[in-house]
Amino acid sequence: MKILVGILVILTIGFSHPISFVHYKFDPLETEPTIPTELRLEPDALSNYYLIQFTGPVKNVWKNEIIKHGGIIYDYIPHFTFIVSLKNSEVDKLEKLPFVRWIGYYHPAYKISPYIGKMEYKDPARANDPWLNLRVSLFYDADVDKVISQLKDLGAQIEKIACHEEYRIKRIIFDISPEKLNEVAHIKSIKWIEEMPEYTLYNNTTRWVLQTNVSNDTVLWAHGIRGDGQILSVMDTGIDYLSCFFRDPEGDPFGPDHRKIQAHHLYGSAQAYDDHGHGTHVSGTACGNDYTMTYDEYNGMAKNARMVMQDISYGGGNLTPPSPLTTGFQDAMNDGAFAQTNSWGYTSGSQYATESRDIDNFMYNNKYFLVLFAAGNSGPSSSTVHPPATAKDDITVGASCQNPGENNIAGFSSRGPADDGRLEPTVSISGTDANDQCPDQWNPGPNAIYSALNSGTTPTQTCEWVADDWCGTSMATPAACGAAALVRQYYMDGWYPTGSPEPGNAFTPTNDLLKATLINSAVDMGTANIPNND
Repeated sequence: MKILVGILVILTIGFSHPISFVHYKFDPLETEPTIPTELRLEPDALSNYYLIQFTGPVKNVWKNEIIKHGGIIYDYIPHFTFIVSLKNSEVDKLEKLPFVRWIGYYHPAYKISPYIGKMEYKDPARANDPWLNLRVSLFYDADVDKVISQLKDLGAQIEKIACHEEYRIKRIIFDISPEKLNEVAHIKSIKWIEEMPEYTLYNNTTRWVLQTNVSNDTVLWAHGIRGDGQILSVMDTGIDYLSCFFRDPEGDPFGPDHRKIQAHHLYGSAQAYDDHGHGTHVSGTACGNDYTMTYDEYNGMAKNARMVMQDISYGGGNLTPPSPLTTGFQDAMNDGAFAQTNSWGYTSGSQYATESRDIDNFMYNNKYFLVLFAAGNSGPSSSTVHPPATAKDDITVGASCQNPGENNIAGFSSRGPADDGRLEPTVSISGTDANDQCPDQWNPGPNAIYSALNSGTTPTQTCEWVADDWCGTSMATPAACGAAALVRQYYMDGWYPTGSPEPGNAFTPTNDLLKATLINSAVDMGTANIPNND
């Protein structure tokens, strides 16, 4: 009887899924947001962009009905809402459908990120520039040349056109006077406007903690699950490829015969080496393996896996990731990588940003490619997970302390929820010392995260300094990627479901199965009042 009463109570609560943009959240049947007159849509006579909210979780048959009425469906907006291009004459017909809850205009106000003009930049030139450096996302069927012409008419200086037609991505990056922002929003083919971020790195014992959480028990390695046959990708500041953790003693070039590195990509103005050390460190955590066997205690999580390096640093840790990110994911996948680890992002609230959308777009369309992102180092406050880690399909990684403090979240580790209420991060892994005392990365303490060291600004054949102890969610994320490589080998070698390798049971797991396995193999770190975003 108690169960039935509970169900009745739930059924009487009513609709509790408002339309949720980053800056506007409203139930349209109760009230619409107050929008400045200058940012309201000026309707065309024949057709316009609308928001259509459905009555519940969206079914394909409902979407097909919209298409039958000539609607073109674009992006999803929480909850149960899509942006749709529609002839005005069809609106009344669609409003009468039982599964359509509400139809309203997609106003220019909804297109403008609330973080424009509020971003903080370390680069003095960028911080003091009176103009805005904007990135606009277009509807996938937009005429790019026409939009460029419209932007130029407003005085914009076009910097870059970033398109990936396979994933329906069309973007333009440009500089413009802040006074023209509202006029940009009135360009109908533009669906979203944001300020270009300044990307930053998230650097601020793991092996056995992840495998068994029993001191020095690396049972997966003992059973031969070490990442063999797996290729992962690291998008970071480059790599000291002559370090003993990555060096090919036979001198083979990057490629299928190289001991560690399948491919090496440079993006933007990236240099062909790691002058910062961050990329070498995270690569070592993921899959580093000292071929001299002198420093095996510093080997990475998937020590027998190989890797693709995607260098996005143009010096000093300054980053220029590919735009859109889908192009970088595609490069990694083309080289045989099943996953990409990313220990960088930007501080722009916990919004679902353009890069977050790129991740979900790619993972949805490529079921065997997994993306991991560091949550960020803006804790301990809630809602501090930063883009791109606010994606829905990726694995967002927080930092915990080392043993014996592995059940404690690091103070600096970013917390959830995301702006739209989703729980974050996905998992947490050791990213600082046991006492949550993160040392200065250039004056490291004795108990942070040890991994491969970049010895100098150019590749160096040395193992003289093999352990550079940094801390941060940067250090936790590649460990999670290495763990995913072990899980993937486990399935591909046929260990499931019998617990022994059976060729007849072997299969290649999808990205969502890898994610689910990592989540379900994790240990609850919290208290009874979960979720508490602590």
